[in-house]
Amino acid sequence: MLFQRSEIFLTMVIILFFLLALLFLTLLVISRLKKLRRLKKQKTYDFLIGYFLFSIIFEDKLFEELSLEKEYSAIINDSFFKSRLLDAVIKLHKSYTGEVAKKIEEFYFDSSLINETYRKLEHGAWSVKCEAIRELAEMNVTSSYSLIANYVSASNLTLRQEAITAIIKLIGLKGLSFLNDYNELLTDWIQLNLISIIKHNFPSTDEPYYNSFIASENASVALFGRRLKLFYEKSGDSFFEADNPIF
Repeated sequence: MLFQRSEIFLTMVIILFFLLALLFLTLLVISRLKKLRRLKKQKTYDFLIGYFLFSIIFEDKLFEELSLEKEYSAIINDSFFKSRLLDAVIKLHKSYTGEVAKKIEEFYFDSSLINETYRKLEHGAWSVKCEAIRELAEMNVTSSYSLIANYVSASNLTLRQEAITAIIKLIGLKGLSFLNDYNELLTDWIQLNLISIIKHNFPSTDEPYYNSFIASENASVALFGRRLKLFYEKSGDSFFEADNPIF
């Protein structure tokens, strides 16, 4: 009897093993097929995106005209397509200036891709929020200033840095006014990035706006103010050597 029970148990274990192996292989095949379909769809979408953007930028086609095309209207509500299109628009905008950049920005608004960016900004993951902030800054969405400003005191340092640098890119040096009442740590890394942006976009100033930072009770903000002062006085050659680090 004991032998029979052992034999039945062993048989059941073997059957279970084969069933699990079959399940694993089935899931593997399904996953592989999904990946192949996704790659095929991606290739098709990327080809169409290239055609759409070329029409908008170089053939002066209006978005209203493009939206009536069967190829576009058939896939505009596909989330994967919108994700690929948004990525393409952001990358393309980085490569152009002037009139072409303006056309890309108009398409970004007209096609409601900006809503995809705002959805990212509401995402729970800080990395997705950072991506959204970079997109808004890249596309010069100045109206997003108040939303981005909510993250200048974020607990995540990377998110905090993205928000602060985006504000300067969007509204200029006046975007730094929040530092007058800032209680968070302004790290060396954030300061370095801020001064780099200021160096390339605001190399001179008629008003020593940084004096209020120097008077701040926040030691890191005060240090940033002194570094800004040295930058403007010394043309930025050695601004990071002014003081002993406090961090």
